Amino acid sequence: MQVSSRMKKQQPKFSIDELPMLLNQDIRLINHSENIGRYYTTRVMVIEGNRLRVVLPRRISGHGFLRQTGAVTISFVYQGHYYDAPGRFVASEKGMPQVVVGNTISNSNRRQFGRFPLQVKASFAPISELTITAQKLNRLQWKHGDTIDISGGGIMIHTDVSAPLDSFFLVNLEMENFEGPLFIFGRVCWSSRRKSRTGRCQCGIEFIPSEELSHHFSKRACTSLPPLMLSFNGTKQEELAVHLEKISNDSNTGDSHEF
Repeated sequence: MQVSSRMKKQQPKFSIDELPMLLNQDIRLINHSENIGRYYTTRVMVIEGNRLRVVLPRRISGHGFLRQTGAVTISFVYQGHYYDAPGRFVASEKGMPQVVVGNTISNSNRRQFGRFPLQVKASFAPISELTITAQKLNRLQWKHGDTIDISGGGIMIHTDVSAPLDSFFLVNLEMENFEGPLFIFGRVCWSSRRKSRTGRCQCGIEFIPSEELSHHFSKRACTSLPPLMLSFNGTKQEELAVHLEKISNDSNTGDSHEF
């Protein structure tokens, strides 16, 4: 089967001279000073040569990350393609902290998947480190929503509740003719603050394969998860992408966007 739309497209090189293009865009920092390499999302506010002045979310304003100077990996999206660069985080007691970007900017090995306008039943529940480690998974408060589109990488969904940026959810998808059920961890990568004309909010949830959970949760939390919740790995993600493309080809509803 041809699955070219879900594979990474040929992407141009991104050089250090093109950093000004990231102004006012979100980037992701992987903090290597922490053992688990935790992710943080931040916005580029000022660019001075290879230095990016950034602002970090208020929810981690008291975190030690703000007071540390150390190695990071900078991950960002430009024109639909993913890039990684080595860098150094420079803490700042006053004003905005800085990220010094290294000269080696490479194409990321993160997957890209074709996105299809498909409506399926989706249930989702907020989840946290405490929820997992305290074994409260049987007490999750499930909400229901309708997907607007879906890919192997995530979903865009209508919800009745707001979904804060960078919050985590456990998602359950009901996919016909696909081996399931699908319990998938996800991170809110964007969220509308205003309700639409229908009185509902929209958000985009990026799927997190089981191999990448350690970037977001502690080892203790990851090892305490039941096998069913660890079943969505990279292989399953590829299978979902193939399944979605087949559905799209059969119904002629596919498009060329990427999640």
